[in-house]
Amino acid sequence: MANLTSEKLNELYQKLPPDVKEAYFGVNTAEILQSIAKENNLTTEKLGIMADETGLLMLGITHPAEFISNLANRMDLQKELARKVAHEINEKIFSKIRESLRKIHSGETEKEEKEKEQPEQQMPPVINPLKTFSNNEPIAEKNKKDIFEQRSKTFRAKPEITSYTKDIDPYREPLS
Repeated sequence: MANLTSEKLNELYQKLPPDVKEAYFGVNTAEILQSIAKENNLTTEKLGIMADETGLLMLGITHPAEFISNLANRMDLQKELARKVAHEINEKIFSKIRESLRKIHSGETEKEEKEKEQPEQQMPPVINPLKTFSNNEPIAEKNKKDIFEQRSKTFRAKPEITSYTKDIDPYREPLS
């Protein structure tokens, strides 16, 4: 937690769903935390720590399973009082944004959700050029002689002989 910069916190905040953003800076959340602190006779310093831990959980930095122990350790509370405070925060704040918190802590992002909604594009079947011919029929179904003859016609076509090329020997250099 000591290595969190304001830039990193801002980046995490920008990735939050809208309902969690509203709860993070909401006046209602601050009032709820103040009433919980007052009911449990917590000091202003402990109220600040409770608000920090609540915010860290909303940002996805603190895992929900660690929330009670973090409250107990940082606020120097007994486990029972920390459990009671965490239960009240859970009921009054986290219950409203529970689904979004689950997505944050399960690692799902908006981008992954959009990918789930869009059907996957199917790739065309791969055709092995060594096993097919020009019309994609397997070679086994074609007569191999026909294939050889067709290919030899296209690749070994004889050049057309004209009167101009008939008299010239391509291997002789012209004498000047």
